[in-house]
Amino acid sequence: TPCMMFWRCWGVWTLSSLILIANPKEASELKTPRRWVNRTIETAMLTPEEIREIEVEASHYTDKSAASIEALKVVQEHQGWVSDAALKEVATLLEMTPDELDGVATFYNLILRKPVGKHVILICDSISCWVMGYESMRDHLCTKLGIQLGQTTADGVFTLLTIPCLGT
Repeated sequence: TPCMMFWRCWGVWTLSSLILIANPKEASELKTPRRWVNRTIETAMLTPEEIREIEVEASHYTDKSAASIEALKVVQEHQGWVSDAALKEVATLLEMTPDELDGVATFYNLILRKPVGKHVILICDSISCWVMGYESMRDHLCTKLGIQLGQTTADGVFTLLTIPCLGT
């Protein structure tokens, strides 16, 4: 049968990465992690826990960039996907450019660069799975969920994505 896998994604969707506040008193009322940058407040895309986990992963390597996949997995585990702002912060932590890290993130198809549902359904669309009935399974899932490949259900529960073969 065609390959299919459910992949659980945790985390919340982050909507903004920069908040400018002129009054320091207002800044103290923010509940998100933050740091001063050029006398403005920047809302951190990464939590202190995420930063700590990434630093632990990077400490295992002489070149911090070697921990790039593990660092991206940390972000995705906590946030459900890897936003551009989070990618930039991870790149800074790993002493890489955002473009270098984005190259890693887009190469690995299990690093999600767009918001997804609570559950991600991965269905193989390779030629061997196509021969074994991929189309009928895809059509059934699309009909049952009311979405097309690459879309998320209206309730935000399921996202249906294609992936190269997961089977043996």
